[in-house]
Amino acid sequence: MMSSIVVPGVSEATPSKERKTQPICSKLCSELPNWLQTAKPYFNYRIRYQWEKYSQQKKTNRGIDRLLAGVRLQPQQNIELTFGISTGGDNPRTTNTTFAPHWNHPEFRLDLASFILNSNECFKFVGGKFRMADILWSPTQMLWDSDITPIGIGGSLKKSLDGSVNTLLRTGYFSVREVRFTRSAPEVFFTQAAANWDKFTYHSESTLSFYTVPNATHNVFQYSSNSNTKKANGKNRYQFNCLSPAFEFGSNNIFMRKHAYLGAFIESIHNLNPKHKNNGFIIGLKVGQKITPVKQGEWLIVYSYRYLEKDAWMDTFPNQRFFRGMTNVKGHKARVQFAIIDHVVLSGTYYNAATISGPKLKQQTFQFDCSIIF
Repeated sequence: MMSSIVVPGVSEATPSKERKTQPICSKLCSELPNWLQTAKPYFNYRIRYQWEKYSQQKKTNRGIDRLLAGVRLQPQQNIELTFGISTGGDNPRTTNTTFAPHWNHPEFRLDLASFILNSNECFKFVGGKFRMADILWSPTQMLWDSDITPIGIGGSLKKSLDGSVNTLLRTGYFSVREVRFTRSAPEVFFTQAAANWDKFTYHSESTLSFYTVPNATHNVFQYSSNSNTKKANGKNRYQFNCLSPAFEFGSNNIFMRKHAYLGAFIESIHNLNPKHKNNGFIIGLKVGQKITPVKQGEWLIVYSYRYLEKDAWMDTFPNQRFFRGMTNVKGHKARVQFAIIDHVVLSGTYYNAATISGPKLKQQTFQFDCSIIF
């Protein structure tokens, strides 16, 4: 039972008079700064069953869980601070923890520690350990696993051409973890020109991105999936200076239902350095909610096909769950999500992938998830 504070001047011995009480927690909260009172915690816990058949290896069945939790603070109207933790080890491309045959304690790590400054919706600055989506737009995870939270800085400029068209220019950099280097530590520099359009129930987003990793051939990267072309010493043979256009178009009013979304997306990449095996693309459809459903009865279905050649992109960054984060892969991904009640989401995901060249390896994976999202 919550304790109370009796307001002075009101006798506890007089039952005929109503006691005026105030919960202790309410009193303590009222004494905190307003930006702490309005703090927004977030929580995302997922438990998963996974079946996988990888090449000639035996089929595997395993249980996996993941936790993301943190708080968002707004000390001023145009400043946002985010601090978060997650399960997972050192690998930046996964926050998953596999069930062990004994009672163990999963590792926790700092997932987010970011600072975002918005100035009159025209200028945005991001710094610290942030999510890629805070500074870059991408319709898929072909290039960037969503678990990656790099340390770096970025900024964007926005200009509205009229009531329905916005243009943006984003740029920044972050560091990449390596095993050893000979000249200088590797960094990723990026620039993205973007335009979005909203009219009636229609929406489109288009971007042209340029990524460069100046020291990619001087380092051995700790979390490489070893699918790029390597030298004998384990270092990359080619530099990565990549152009990547992306586009999505959709409508928010289909099936005679408000907020039911139907969209198509495409993203491609071209590495300017090697003369072959340097292209990739992904194309797909989504129907239902535009983002992950969280309200009862909402749903989302997404299908995509990707083709990512061996040296089109660094093998340190792609989606870890699609063929173990490798390049030189092609295949299908399908996902169905449904919110059975508010904040509880069931989903099923199927991967069917294979290598493009070299040894013929195949992957089939089915995942069934139950997520609690606040």
